[in-house]
Amino acid sequence: MSINTGLEFVAENVLPIIRSLVAKRLLESGYSQLRVARILGVTQPAVNRYVSKDYGELLSRAESLGISKDWILRVVDNVVELILGNREYEALEYLTNAVLMELGSLRLCDAHRRLVPSLPITCNACSIFITGVSDSVIKNMEKALSILETHPEIQVVIPRVLMNIVEARPGAVNENDVVGVPGRINAHDGG
Repeated sequence: MSINTGLEFVAENVLPIIRSLVAKRLLESGYSQLRVARILGVTQPAVNRYVSKDYGELLSRAESLGISKDWILRVVDNVVELILGNREYEALEYLTNAVLMELGSLRLCDAHRRLVPSLPITCNACSIFITGVSDSVIKNMEKALSILETHPEIQVVIPRVLMNIVEARPGAVNENDVVGVPGRINAHDGG
């Protein structure tokens, strides 16, 4: 299995399409390639490469990956509108949130899996972008408990003095940042 993350997939496959379409639209609105480069945080030659591709080619690339053309165009429209309104930071926030929400909703999984076939069909690693760290800590605890409950040899690893199981979110400062099983876990059947 590959550990090519959803974030890498977006950075390598989705954002270049969005950047190309945004660059084309900004140039059509009278922006220079140098200004577009500054806004996109790339070089002027990169902008030149972005705009050398036609709309159809870019949208076909998205569709060939299984990425919604409507979603791409909606994101591009909103980013361009914010930039044209001199609200570049809001465009950055919007683009970041749009991409993370799309990843977190797991709507990009099939597209990601087309390029990384070794990803399990059950992969939901990107759901943390919507559920957040706290929910992922709870999911980790549920998964651990499921393993404890279903593994036939679990009695071997649980000490006779019993055990606790807890997980804290990163940067935990108090008990509200921790999830755990109340009481002690006993896997021994009285023997």
